[in-house]
Amino acid sequence: MKARPSFTRSPLAALLPCVVIVSASALAADAVLPGTDPLTIERPLDEVMVEGLNRFCRRELAASRGQRATHWRRDFSGDQAYAASVLPHRERFRALIGAVDPRRTAEASGSSGSNWSRHSTNRRSSREAIG
Repeated sequence: MKARPSFTRSPLAALLPCVVIVSASALAADAVLPGTDPLTIERPLDEVMVEGLNRFCRRELAASRGQRATHWRRDFSGDQAYAASVLPHRERFRALIGAVDPRRTAEASGSSGSNWSRHSTNRRSSREAIG
């Protein structure tokens, strides 16, 4: 019968791969990629990020005022004409925010409206009792 090789010959032999990996990762952490500088910001990074987002959003919002006329063809000749001219934009916005399903009323959902009125009456009477 062959003897199996023993991997527990020396505890140092078992630690050697760990030491190599830790030292290699420590050396890599100190290295700086070409064309970059180490991050040396003293303030919390989340605050710096939010300030940058605010600057970007404000800049884009200011630039959008000048570009709005090229995208929107609004008709100011009357109320109905205006509503018709912005209708495609309103429909697109509804689709973007997911408001495309028809709204359900209490009658359409199968429940009677009496439950709704009873709850609102209870709220009203409890407010009157407190106030």
